[in-house]
Amino acid sequence: MRGSGKTLAPLSIIRLLVISFTFTVIIHPGLWLALADGYSNDYLFNLSGPQIAGLTVITGILALLLFIVCVVSSYLLCKWIHCYVARWFVIMSCIALALLLCAAALLLVPQLHYQYYRTFMSDLPLQWVPLGDLSVNTLWRYLLLPADDNTTHHAKGVTVWTCVTASALVAFEESRAVSRKY
Repeated sequence: MRGSGKTLAPLSIIRLLVISFTFTVIIHPGLWLALADGYSNDYLFNLSGPQIAGLTVITGILALLLFIVCVVSSYLLCKWIHCYVARWFVIMSCIALALLLCAAALLLVPQLHYQYYRTFMSDLPLQWVPLGDLSVNTLWRYLLLPADDNTTHHAKGVTVWTCVTASALVAFEESRAVSRKY
């Protein structure tokens, strides 16, 4: 991933995922408290074991796809604007891009989850799920990851934090490599 003409290698992306995810989990003690509490009264546990496993796999795949899109788009953005603007602007642009991509994903994922629920709940009608609440307060709650939240909100928050952290790291590395070149 170093910016001296190299591309994003799969191993670099995996390393970036591990570092970003670990950072996210370490800085949010609300996650630890919720795990210790067992997410009491979480509606996820109304599903059967295989249904939870399926939902977890689907959510994991979607989160991984979003992560890859954020990292690659940040990398490409860095390559495109690195010589035109200051280093801090490159990093902030990549963070803003990751946040926009995450916001778009937060709007689309409920529809995909609803379609998954339709596979085992035959009485659910075919419909478009409302886009949900993406107000500043809701987004702030996702980012704070409080201990009294549910697994859905924590999954959203961890995904956003991981994607934004990775995008910032990509921008930092790329802008550092470019500044060494000039």
